[in-house]
Amino acid sequence: QGTKPDLAAGETPEKFAVVVKDIDDDTANIDIDVSIIDDVPSIAFTTQDGTLIEAGGVVQGTASITQGADGADWSTFEINGTAVDVSVEGVTQTLTVAGGTLEVSRTGTTITYKYTAPADLGDAKSIDIGFGLKDNDGDPLSNDSVINLRTDNIVRIIPGASGEDLAANENALEV
Repeated sequence: QGTKPDLAAGETPEKFAVVVKDIDDDTANIDIDVSIIDDVPSIAFTTQDGTLIEAGGVVQGTASITQGADGADWSTFEINGTAVDVSVEGVTQTLTVAGGTLEVSRTGTTITYKYTAPADLGDAKSIDIGFGLKDNDGDPLSNDSVINLRTDNIVRIIPGASGEDLAANENALEV
């Protein structure tokens, strides 16, 4: 009865002694250990890490949330630390992320997103879009919840003939 505080790894939260008696009063004793494990929400994206995005380009996809037994607390949903209201299904919210525009909406346990990069990426090497969510007892997402988009602003180091390193900005190369 009651609850126990958080337990250290390997501890058993509850132990029950069970005694079984047959018709002629023979008995058998056994202890039953019961461990309750609190699961946490997780997220899976359709956009792969390292997806290339160009200035003004668009990346869109979905994020599937596995809520776990406690359900998702949609009021805790956030993008890059900014609260985003997805409590009402089908309503699109728009916010600025890394100078671009991100549109998000929720249907059931699926978040649909569309990111439009700014017309000028400057010197950005990548754009990170971080998703946050907690379940109804406060557990955060259990896995990596960041979409990392790479830009064309990648500088490659090329060894020179005289032993010096030469840098080439791929975005500035003419074809």
